[in-house]
Amino acid sequence: MIRVLDSDDVRRLVSMADAIAAVREALAAADRGGAVMPAPFGMYLPDAGGEVHVKGAYLTGAPVFAVKIATGFYRNAELGLAVTGGMTMVHDAMTGMLRMLIADGGLLTELRTAAAGAVAADLLARPGARAAAVIGTGGQARYQLLALLKVRPIERVTVWGRRRQAAEQFRRDMAVAGVPVCIAATAREAVQDAEVVITATSSPEPLIEAGWLARGAHVTAAGSDMPHKPELEPRILVAAGK
Repeated sequence: MIRVLDSDDVRRLVSMADAIAAVREALAAADRGGAVMPAPFGMYLPDAGGEVHVKGAYLTGAPVFAVKIATGFYRNAELGLAVTGGMTMVHDAMTGMLRMLIADGGLLTELRTAAAGAVAADLLARPGARAAAVIGTGGQARYQLLALLKVRPIERVTVWGRRRQAAEQFRRDMAVAGVPVCIAATAREAVQDAEVVITATSSPEPLIEAGWLARGAHVTAAGSDMPHKPELEPRILVAAGK
């Protein structure tokens, strides 16, 4: 029997705190050599400007292993469709039999990616960081900010997006979640006083320059997962303290 879960099930069963704890544990296990984690398979569809990623992993001793497909079709916003999607297949680690299909439209990917950003910020950002900037206004920008709030006492949030309308919607959505957000006119204005900077875009060119960042700022570049999406000026990586 194969159990099928949807996005409502995932929302009911997995909180952001759960995701952060699971990702922290998994990353630590991987660092100790306790994970089987092959390189991801990536495919770019130039006709649609879409991306397909296939990733899998197994924690030594776990009863199951998982393989997921995650998609990003960025022109979908113009069609009124979801930009990201995907599903996760959970298999028995002893027999290989499929035990669970999580057809959640990529919600687990959103939670996992945001949780990884939160773990990184918790380890590397200033303990008392209170000011954050978000570059991007999509789903992952929202999840990254909500995850960050679990590990740092953020009081001021500034957002910048290429479309003012999307930034306004981001502000409204975050207000419902209890997070006040200010909209910046430019990316430079958004990051100049931020102690934590989140970038969550599909930009084909760098959006942040090294000279714009405050000294000691932590940057979580969530969107730079393929060579054609360099959100940060390379000098930022060269100057990084870690």
